[in-house]
Amino acid sequence: MPSSHHIVVVGGGVAGLAIASKLPRTAGRTPIAVTLIDREPAYVWKPMLHAIAAGTSDFSQQETNYIAQARDRHFVFHPGELKGTIVMRRGFGSVL
Repeated sequence: MPSSHHIVVVGGGVAGLAIASKLPRTAGRTPIAVTLIDREPAYVWKPMLHAIAAGTSDFSQQETNYIAQARDRHFVFHPGELKGTIVMRRGFGSVL
């Protein structure tokens, strides 16, 4: 069934990743397509950077790969960044 709504989340930080991961599952009967856009291929949990820097934690244990997360949580990941937006008569456009 094609999605009647498409939501684009720009930035895969704590909030962006949580929204992209949970939204497709909480939409109920309304099909929603979700796309996450971030310039990095993975998210690193920032509060653990001190442990990574000290060598007490492995970098790979503290990162979430966006492609793997997208596959598991039913959203699409596109590498990139938002350069600007264009306000149109109906909806928004973007410059990626």
